[in-house]
Amino acid sequence: MSDEILKFKVKQLHTIRTVLLALHKTLLDSQKLLYEARYGPIGGPNEYFKIVLEEEEFVWLRTFSLLIVEIDEAIYSKRTPVTLEAATALLDVARQTLQPSPTGSVTAQNYYSAIERDSTIAKLHLQIKQVFDA
Repeated sequence: MSDEILKFKVKQLHTIRTVLLALHKTLLDSQKLLYEARYGPIGGPNEYFKIVLEEEEFVWLRTFSLLIVEIDEAIYSKRTPVTLEAATALLDVARQTLQPSPTGSVTAQNYYSAIERDSTIAKLHLQIKQVFDA
């Protein structure tokens, strides 16, 4: 029984990871548009990379980046197979991280705003929510 639960949770992590990668890219693109509207066009990929790493407007997205890394480390580790406890804990972290709120943390507030302004982000959020509700 616990093997079946573990398989289900790992499948959820895989699905969340897949959608989260698309969500992360879309959030970056959306944040880039906001940044360019405020400061003007970004010169090229190197400048964009530097801005993403250094500018305050992009800091909140690191939470999503770190979540992707944590999921990858858990489900793709060759040394340590993911346990039921670890998969459950990681799903809880993902659920908390992917919870938009107009009054929560900076990440939650920015995520909420992104969902409100971009229908693609809203659709990706709905896909992730459906995984959690399964």
